[in-house]
Amino acid sequence: MLVEENIRVTEEHLEAEANRELARLLGTLADDSVYEESLLEAPVRGKAAIAGYYRELWKGFPDFSYIVTNRVADDSCVIYEMTFRGTHTGTFRGIPPTGRSGEIKGVVVFPMKNGKALGERIYLDSFSLLTQLGVLPKPESLSGRLLFSLLRLRLSITSFFRRT
Repeated sequence: MLVEENIRVTEEHLEAEANRELARLLGTLADDSVYEESLLEAPVRGKAAIAGYYRELWKGFPDFSYIVTNRVADDSCVIYEMTFRGTHTGTFRGIPPTGRSGEIKGVVVFPMKNGKALGERIYLDSFSLLTQLGVLPKPESLSGRLLFSLLRLRLSITSFFRRT
């Protein structure tokens, strides 16, 4: 029964998000919820800060939408694979609007306890998003190849020093 309740709560959360019903969305969360996302410098803690998180998302991407492609659930969490879409027409994470549309894949983990979500852990294809928005160069361009070569080099150097 717990698994079904976890699914019901997260489905309500996603429906409220899709319909921009902030109070209903926040009602699915525990008071001390925490959001972690690959594009955030630090976790977002508490319902007031989470409300700001959604206001910024909806302002940055007023047509933000998603499609659920898979769901896995147990007694402790519900995990969704999703495709996110939107047009960047407002400032988002400090990035001025580019007017560009994009689509990225991601995974959202809802840790659950006592019929409430303890927050979200959101794993996004950040490079793809930033490339589609024009913040990063396309990987096939000269500057993109240089940037991604430097990133691979940094990862190789970091990996080397961790092994030694």
